[in-house]
Amino acid sequence: MGELSLASKKLIATLLKKVGIDNENVNVNEIMTRMNRMEIERILDGLSKLNVIDVKNGVISKGRVYSEGDKYLLFLNINKICNVSPKGDRALRINFEATPLVNGVRERIHQSNRFNAQKASRVIRFKKIIRKNLLDENKKGEGKWEKEVDPKLIKFRVTFDPPLEVGEMIKYGFYTWDEKYFPLTMEELHKRYNMDYSMEGIAIGQPTYYVKITINLPWVPKNVKAEKILVVTLDGPHEGVEIQSKHRLAVNGNKITLELWQPDYGAYFIKWQPPK
Repeated sequence: MGELSLASKKLIATLLKKVGIDNENVNVNEIMTRMNRMEIERILDGLSKLNVIDVKNGVISKGRVYSEGDKYLLFLNINKICNVSPKGDRALRINFEATPLVNGVRERIHQSNRFNAQKASRVIRFKKIIRKNLLDENKKGEGKWEKEVDPKLIKFRVTFDPPLEVGEMIKYGFYTWDEKYFPLTMEELHKRYNMDYSMEGIAIGQPTYYVKITINLPWVPKNVKAEKILVVTLDGPHEGVEIQSKHRLAVNGNKITLELWQPDYGAYFIKWQPPK
């Protein structure tokens, strides 16, 4: 229920063009013959939960997300993988797949918080930005990366030339590596971070269809949980509450996985403790 098929992506691109740009209503029966009915119903349900579309009496129309003013991208898939070495080194890889809700999107800014870190990331690598227009294959575009780095915060800017238009799918990602980022004992965790848990998470600020966060640890963790965080500062996350959106937290030995489907806006974190 994570990765969308190409047919599903084309359907989403078509719907966003018709209801979001052309201001046309679409009859549900018109699209039911394009692909598997259950898949179509799943897509419509997901887009409805995100308020991207509104479905009433078999008619699809523009959702209220368009009236919010600051929503311009629909993230179809966000995949974050964090590998922790026996020394506590952190290798972080995150990939994004998105499509614009409106024409003219020129950039997207991402931030990577590194709570209480004393040194900037030693390694930062960017994945090639891929753009593909699913409604008009003759239209081409490029993208480039810019970055601002300090010890606690890395700011990435993805710029698009020409600006994105509805119907495009974009893929991009980045990788960072930090030496001895995660504490190996509870004593070290308290001393370095003044926290009871190690954490890894993501902030959701645009409509997002699916998120997966995977943590691979060098040992089996204790007291694993997932929370929505109400307050995030440069010193760390604060005021965690139960996640209300559809989600699944799984712990399999030294591997932790959190999946989110159409999450509400906010920050979500996996929290765990070292075994000793």
